[in-house]
Amino acid sequence: MTDTDTAVSSMITYYDLTERLPTFAKLETDDELSRYAAQRWRLFSELLGVSPHVFKGADVIEFGPDSGENALVFAQWGARLTLVEPNLKAHEFINAYLRRFGLTDRLAELSSLPIERYVPTRTFDAVVAEGFIFSVRPEALWMDLFARLLRPGGYAVISYYDRTSFGLEALWKLLFAALASMTGGRRSVELAWRLYATKWNSIRHTRAFESWVMDVLENPFIRLKYSLDAAEVVRQMAARGLSLSGSWPSYRDSLAVYWYKNETPPEARLARTRRFIDRNCLGHLFGTTMFLCGDEDEVAAVVRATREFVESIDAGYETPDVAGITRCARAIERLRLLVSRAHIYAEDPVARPGAAAMLDGVEQALRLILAGDTQGLVDLCNSDEALISHWGNPNHFAVFHKD
Repeated sequence: MTDTDTAVSSMITYYDLTERLPTFAKLETDDELSRYAAQRWRLFSELLGVSPHVFKGADVIEFGPDSGENALVFAQWGARLTLVEPNLKAHEFINAYLRRFGLTDRLAELSSLPIERYVPTRTFDAVVAEGFIFSVRPEALWMDLFARLLRPGGYAVISYYDRTSFGLEALWKLLFAALASMTGGRRSVELAWRLYATKWNSIRHTRAFESWVMDVLENPFIRLKYSLDAAEVVRQMAARGLSLSGSWPSYRDSLAVYWYKNETPPEARLARTRRFIDRNCLGHLFGTTMFLCGDEDEVAAVVRATREFVESIDAGYETPDVAGITRCARAIERLRLLVSRAHIYAEDPVARPGAAAMLDGVEQALRLILAGDTQGLVDLCNSDEALISHWGNPNHFAVFHKD
C-alpha cells in the first residue's frame, strides 16, 4: 500500500489530493458532444432498456458528476439538473461546459455537499450516481437516500464495481504495484505507460491515459473490499421499493419463457436473478459471453473458483511475495481446470481458449514478478495477446424503478 492509500478516508479526499479530474473528456465541439451523447443514448436505450426520452422535462439529481459530461448529456436531453459535486475543482468545468454548449438554463442547483451530508428538500424523477457510489459505506446510507429522493415512477441509475467481475481490474493494479516495487520507484504515469501502452492503444477511449491511472491503478478505493455483490444490490434495493428495471451486464433471466400474465413472487424473482448472475460469472470476469449451462453443483464450483481467483489477486496487491503468488497460482489452476471442463455456452468460439490463455498470461506474469524480471514483465504485458485484449467487465450499470 502507498501513503495515499492510508491517508485517504473517502473518494472525495482522494480526488482533492490530485490535480486531475478522473473522467474529463475535454469535449470542445458540437460534434464531440454528439458522439459522446450517442454513446450514452446506446447505453440507456439498448443496454439498460430505458428510453432517454424519460429525461425530457425531468428533474434529475446527479451525485458525483465530476467534470459534468454525463450531466451535459442529460441537459441536452431536456432534464433540469441538480448536481451534487463535493470536488470544487470540478465546478469550474461543469459551468464551462454548460456555457460552451448553451445549456446554463438547465442547471437548477450546483451543490458542494458530500452525499453523506446531503439532506433532501424535494423529490426527483431520476437519481444518478455513477463511478463512485460503491465507495460510500454503509450502502444503506445511499440506498435509503435514493428511496427518499425518488418520486413514484422515478428511476435510480448507478454504476459500481462488482465483486465477481473485479478480477482483471485487480490484476492491472497488482502488476503496476509489483513493477514499482521491483524497480524501486514510485508509482507514476510513466511507469504505468511502460506496462500498459500497447493495451491502452488497442481500444478507443474518451479520456486520457493519465485519468485511467489515477482513477483505477492508483485509486485506493478500487479494491475488492469496496466492490458490491450484484445480486445483493438488487435484493437490498428491492427491500426499499426500488425494483430492478435494467442492467448491464444483464441480471434478469432473459432466457426464461412463461405466460406474460403470470405473476412471479418477489422472492422467486430475486432467486432467479441470483442464479442468472451466477451462471454469468465467467462472462463478467473475462468480459465476453461465457454462460454456464451445467447443473447447480457445477455452477457453484465455478463461482467459488472465480471468487477465489479474484480474492487472491486482490490480496496479491498487498503482498506480492512467494506466499501471495503461490495462492494466486493455486486459484488460477483451479479456475483453469473448471473452465476447460464446464458446460459453457460461448457466442465466440475462441472465448474458452481465450480465457485459458488469459490465465496462462497471468500465471506467467506472476512468475516474472517472483523472479524479479522487470523487463520480462514489461515485455510480456506489451506482447501477450490475451493480456492485451482482455479488459473484463468490472464496472456494472443498474437502473431501479420506484414502485
